[in-house]
Amino acid sequence: MALQRRGHSITLKLAPFFIFALCCGHMTPLFAADNSSEAQPTAASLIAEARKGSYPQSAVLLLKAVRTAFDAAQPSQAVTATKLLRTLPLNNADEYATNLAEIETEMVAKRYQTAIKRLEQLALAPTPNLRRDTGVLRATAFEALAQPLPAARERIAIAELLAGSQRQDNVTHIWRDLGDLPLPALADLDRPGSAGAFGAWVALANLHYGARSAEDRVKRFNAWSKRWKGTVAALDLPVDVRALAPTTDSQQEASLSTSNREHNITFEADRNVRTIALLLPMTGPLSAATRAVGDGFMAALLNASGPRPHVLFIDTTERGIDAAYRQAINHGADFIVGPLDKQELATLNTLGNLAVPTLALNYLAPGITGTANLVQFGLAPEDDAREVAERVFADNHHAVLVLAMRADWASRASAAFSERWSHLGGKIVDEISIASQSEMEKQIKNALLITEAQSRSAALSQALGFNPEYHERHRHDIDAIVLFAKSGLARAINPILKYHFVTEVPVYATSHAYGDAGESDLNGVLFCDTPWHLQGDPLRAQLRSAFPKVSGELGNLYALGVDAFNLQSQLKTLASGANARINGATGILSMGESNRIVRELSWASIVNGSARLLPNTTQ
Repeated sequence: MALQRRGHSITLKLAPFFIFALCCGHMTPLFAADNSSEAQPTAASLIAEARKGSYPQSAVLLLKAVRTAFDAAQPSQAVTATKLLRTLPLNNADEYATNLAEIETEMVAKRYQTAIKRLEQLALAPTPNLRRDTGVLRATAFEALAQPLPAARERIAIAELLAGSQRQDNVTHIWRDLGDLPLPALADLDRPGSAGAFGAWVALANLHYGARSAEDRVKRFNAWSKRWKGTVAALDLPVDVRALAPTTDSQQEASLSTSNREHNITFEADRNVRTIALLLPMTGPLSAATRAVGDGFMAALLNASGPRPHVLFIDTTERGIDAAYRQAINHGADFIVGPLDKQELATLNTLGNLAVPTLALNYLAPGITGTANLVQFGLAPEDDAREVAERVFADNHHAVLVLAMRADWASRASAAFSERWSHLGGKIVDEISIASQSEMEKQIKNALLITEAQSRSAALSQALGFNPEYHERHRHDIDAIVLFAKSGLARAINPILKYHFVTEVPVYATSHAYGDAGESDLNGVLFCDTPWHLQGDPLRAQLRSAFPKVSGELGNLYALGVDAFNLQSQLKTLASGANARINGATGILSMGESNRIVRELSWASIVNGSARLLPNTTQ
């Protein structure tokens, strides 16, 4: 089965990356980290000092002021510095560096099209450093506009000009850019006879994302390695491809003794998984969820090529989790999926070290350490909520109103959002728990302080003896609204917000708010969801014809089953290092603390009733 891909993660925090100033005849990185323990000058003080000096030292100070202003989230100071630079008799290199500073200002203001247009108008950069920085800016702008192909071309072109952490960061961006391309487009780019660095990268991405199985991926990688040996791509392999590269016995032993042991997972290095046991509740309140997970799991298995493991389904409702686990081991299971129930997981965790890698489809309570060989993976609403907090903050909002339906999942999501939001430094102005649709409008009006404004208007009318013209206004101390509600309630809340003229304040929601299509009442809402739901996975399309509920509330549980199958061959990759990532149906997956699988979701906005993918922003 081909790996799932998702929207690109871009960093456009107020911190310019790659503008370089000319100093004493050599290029000095303007935005390099300053490790000095001394207090650093502010942008204002640098500008003041530059006004007193003369060129070329004044140019050095002003370019440093641009960096300092961006680092301190003071774009107006950066603009002031660039305007002063324009009054100086700049040489060719300083002129070019000033152009890049101005273009960076456009990008911080999210005017990416303007930035690209200006970059295209620049002459050839006078130095290799400036050529590199121009390429990075162009690539970053293309990524912000969700144009991964030109972004990848730019980054591949400048790869040999980078070193150290900048070089590795560039590799990560190249890989994500290529991963954002549809598989047919990627395959079309990987033509016979392709040459050069771009051809090597495209071929690598095509074999990785287009492989039908782990075995197929290894086979194709070995052929790729022979053809592209010595290229930049071969020397700078992405993290999630490095596991395919052959290693010596000593390297393999060292790897197992560090990363995998750090995660307390034991792998059979000499063979693939032969028998998988699914320990799930076949009856009771979780039986529908079990069917969705099981159907997704089996669909992924049947869609995979190569040897297929034997699968055992064991009912935990009937036998209990401890007896079910022993039965799985006695029947030769060398990989276990489940349990799904949170209490059963807590019980399993008390049994001591587990005999084989076990992928639980839920999470232990906070503060509880998982036993050896236990990996935790699920669709917790807390994951969505924390991602919403990251996104709202990355979009430069700091004061929010939280609207949450009265339900256990919404309370948990709201608490997780509040914790993460506080950590980021944001402020929750008010938090409303919506009990029913009948009380909803009154609660929202109170939260927006509209009722209070209406009361003041009525009192004023009574005092004046006539009705002055009244324009309804909501509170202005919020810059975003966060919504934790399922689709039906969300469709009722959003029109109320619009009716009360809350159109300039963006509304953010979790995956619970979006159904599948025809959600015109949610137009304008930004929300996070799984790639499975948002990116047209071919396997999902196949399943929809057989399982209509793939498009319903249980839809993402099918994706959980798909990822559960694929992870049995990918856990070793995830455990191989802190930066290892896998593109899954439920998100971009990585291994966090206590063997918890961390999901990075896709983002979309609702336009004309349908979801439209957005670039992802990572802090």
